[in-house]
Amino acid sequence: MSPLARSVDTVAANNGTLQQKLDYLKSHPVFVSFNEIVALQLTVKWSTKTVCGNWGVGASVPPSKAVTVGVYNTGNMNKWTDILSSWGYSFGSNLFLGYAMSTNSSGTIGGPSASPGIGLSGSYTWGKCGGPEAN
Repeated sequence: MSPLARSVDTVAANNGTLQQKLDYLKSHPVFVSFNEIVALQLTVKWSTKTVCGNWGVGASVPPSKAVTVGVYNTGNMNKWTDILSSWGYSFGSNLFLGYAMSTNSSGTIGGPSASPGIGLSGSYTWGKCGGPEAN
């Protein structure tokens, strides 16, 4: 099963009430990223108040895919702050809905994403996390 299918299945399996869906989002890292020459990403896990910020260089093709939002729910989730707390790569592919991932020597995380455009993005960034789950 592809990572995108696995992520969508994970979200779809939580098909309960609106409150259950909000609780799901609170318990997983949620991100918003911008990729157009400058790459910026802010990731928050609301249940633990852990925040990560990443910055570096990146590109989106076409530029209409420059902003992406999503939730990390697959991969080495027990190391998500390690993955976002140093140098690493991020990639995304969207047809409005899609899949985004971040990877470095600590592992790889990914999950479903949404973007106002259709296209691909990639970046190389350095990041730092703060909060109870931060390393």
